Amino acid sequence: MKTNSRRAGLAITTALTTIALAACSGGSSGGGTDTVGGNGGKAETIKLSEYCGSDCVEGLAFSGDQEAVKCTVGISQNSLQHPYGVAQKKGFEAAAKAYFPNMKLIITDAQGDSVTQSNQVQDMVTRGIDVLLITPFEADSLVPAVKAAVGAKVKVITHDRTVNTPVLTELLDDNEALGKAAGQYFADRLGAEGGNVVMIKGSLGASATNERTDGFMSVVKSNPAIKIVATQTGNYVRTEGLTVMQDYLQRFPKGKLTAVYAQNDEMALGARQAIQEAGRDDDIWVYGLDGSKTGMEAVKSKQLAGTVVYPTNVPEGIVAAAKACSGESMPKQISLTGAAITPENVDKYLKASQF
Repeated sequence: MKTNSRRAGLAITTALTTIALAACSGGSSGGGTDTVGGNGGKAETIKLSEYCGSDCVEGLAFSGDQEAVKCTVGISQNSLQHPYGVAQKKGFEAAAKAYFPNMKLIITDAQGDSVTQSNQVQDMVTRGIDVLLITPFEADSLVPAVKAAVGAKVKVITHDRTVNTPVLTELLDDNEALGKAAGQYFADRLGAEGGNVVMIKGSLGASATNERTDGFMSVVKSNPAIKIVATQTGNYVRTEGLTVMQDYLQRFPKGKLTAVYAQNDEMALGARQAIQEAGRDDDIWVYGLDGSKTGMEAVKSKQLAGTVVYPTNVPEGIVAAAKACSGESMPKQISLTGAAITPENVDKYLKASQF
């Protein structure tokens, strides 16, 4: 129920940009807000993704009347600067329309800024959302906003990334497992001979970045011949991955670098571009993460050595929000599982790429 006490407890610290009343396929322009859905219609049978295993399916089993879900869900995206976030937004809109046609979505784009995301969360709570589905830009800086939402009786679900405060449910892709899969590839390929490796991290302070680093290092640290000689952040953006790699190439001349571990496909493709432009394509190989369509195409063409699928949580995030709206119980954590992509199996997964 939306009450005045909820509004009184949370002040709007900044004005949001234009609110676009969009159809399901409408896009969010920089930093803005989209309000979509709630237009009624007949609900389709829920189909979860292939990355939602048996425990995930059990945790997200919806037992109520799909068309009776009439709540408002605030979806706080940390950034739409990369294809993963864009695919999530479009997927959530499509899932809500198909499965819960009376659910209303308010979707925001924080443009990779914690202050903006905190302000947008505060505004959505003030507007009376029932559920907050959030991918936090940083695990610590979003704590006050999430705590305030919980205090205002909003049911909070994190996905993709976590925040360092209790929430109703964490919808998790296993980032540490992705890092371990990448680390195992490096360990197997480099073997006893080893090599010099540079790392291009995602956004600093993000749980995904920390876990993709920890998982990778937990494997490669057992081989002293594999040396991580430099680490920089590329914020999960291709152009920044390009810039970081250009710096690495200046610091490490030909023969001094063996491979690149980039924590998403976009940065990996930026790194590959820098390597090609420097004429060192045969000198250094690159491994990405996320399993995007462009990333898998690059694996198929041997531009990238490999990648690991990182599920978009579509439609799982919307189903979790509907269960929260309806008061149905869920586990504290619900996990999805990706797959390691190689040139040998890429065709199988390329056909089912989520973004």
